[in-house]
Order: sequence, then C-alpha cells, then structure tokens
Amino acid sequence: MRFTLIAFMAATHLLLVLNLFLLLFLVLNLFPVLNLFLVLNLFLVPTPTLILVLVPILVLVLVRAAKAKERLEAHHHLLQTAKLHHHHHLVQRANLVQYLVQRANLVQYLGQRANLVQYLGQRANLVQYLGQRANLAQYLGQRANLAQYLGQRANLAQYLVQRANLVHYHLVKESEPGNSQGDSIQWSLGAKNDHSNQPFVAFLSRFMHS
Repeated sequence: MRFTLIAFMAATHLLLVLNLFLLLFLVLNLFPVLNLFLVLNLFLVPTPTLILVLVPILVLVLVRAAKAKERLEAHHHLLQTAKLHHHHHLVQRANLVQYLVQRANLVQYLGQRANLVQYLGQRANLVQYLGQRANLAQYLGQRANLAQYLGQRANLAQYLVQRANLVHYHLVKESEPGNSQGDSIQWSLGAKNDHSNQPFVAFLSRFMHS
C-alpha cells in the first residue's frame, strides 16, 4: 500500500514536471504539435496538478490580454495625437494660405493706389499745362488786341499825317502871291476867319505829343 502511494506520488510529480515543460513549450510556441498531447494529458493528471497548470496559463492569458489592451490604447492615443497634429497642421497651412492671399490682395490694392496717384498726378500736370496754354492764349489775345490797337493808332497817325500834309499844302497854296482865298481853301479848311479846324489842330498837337 505504501509502495503504491509512493509510486502514485512519483508519477504525479513526474506528470507535473512534464506538464510544466509542455507549458513552457506552449508559451514559447516551440512545439505546437505537443499542444494536443498537453490537452490529452490534462485529463490524466489529478485535480491539484490541473489547477497548478491552468492557473499559470490563465494568468499568462490575462497578462497578455492586458498588455494587448495597453498596446491598443497606446496605438489609439498615438493615432488620435497624430490626427490632432495633422489637423492642427492643416489649420495652420490654411491660415498661412489665407494670410498670403490677403497679403497679395494688399499688394494689389497698394499697386492700384499707386497707379491712381500717378494718374492723378498726370491729370494735375495736364490741368497745369492747360492753364498755361490758356494763359498763353490770353496773352496772345492781349498781344493781338495790342497789335490791333497799335495798327489803329498807326492808321490814325497816317490819317492825321495826311490831314496835316493837306493842311500844310493848302496853307502854302494860300500864302503864294496871286492866290486868292478860293474854293480850295474853303473846301478844305472853310473860310479864312472860320475856326472849325482849331479842335482838329489841337487834337493833332496832343496826339503828336502823346
């Protein structure tokens, strides 16, 4: 009886050691073919041995599940961070593009303002030129009026000279001996004692001295 108990315990411990090695191989995936032998062997060992084998397996599965969950959460966190970073980068790019567009519009507006200022300057120069032309035309008109006035004065002077020559001619004719105070004197100057030419002579004197 004793021998039987010792043999049973030895066989149990041997199976336990064998199961531990098979468990190690199962964990390391060194001998996948032995998995079937391990499953069959689990039904041949006593309950304490089964518990000792299943508990480490369960703990290992739970640990691996926890690590897988942590890796999944870390990957999800990295993915969310990457998405946020990419979205932030896209927003910055969009803001930069909008800023560049606004700068381009500002440059175009300033160019249009510069062109407008240049155009207004040209208009001002044109107005000044037209004013100078108007002043020149006015000056030329005044010169023309002055020339016309001088021409009229010249014509008047010529007329007065002709009248003076005519008066002088008649006076000379009158002063000649044997010449009576005939029709020529009366035709030009009137009667000898007529003073109608005195205003003309006075005007001629003033004109010649003016």
